Amino acid sequence: MTTNQQQFTVSMRFFHWLVAAMVLTVLGIGVAMIASLADYQWLVSVHRPLGILILILVVIRFLNRQFSTMPPFPATMSTQERFIAHESEILLYTLLFVQRSSAGRCCPRRAIRSYCMEGFIFSPSFRIA
Repeated sequence: MTTNQQQFTVSMRFFHWLVAAMVLTVLGIGVAMIASLADYQWLVSVHRPLGILILILVVIRFLNRQFSTMPPFPATMSTQERFIAHESEILLYTLLFVQRSSAGRCCPRRAIRSYCMEGFIFSPSFRIA
């Protein structure tokens, strides 16, 4: 007797929402880091460990995804829609992993008017007047 799984497993849903909440939190902290001069060091001290934790959770989430049974696509989805859904999932994991593993290389501010993009995409430092 086979059971037809109709939804994602509890662990997959848990990791999905946990990573989503943490990414939005880190995004908000990143915006606050640019806007706040007084709290910059404190925000960085929260932003960095959360970023590392997201990277660890993305790896766990990916492994969980590989070893979990997926519910079938809805019957109303076309082959093209299924392809796009699969490819967008690959893109999501790639972006989450690359963005988290580039931490510290793309810092928007070293000082009040100094902006740097080091290492990952842009190598020279430059100033905005």
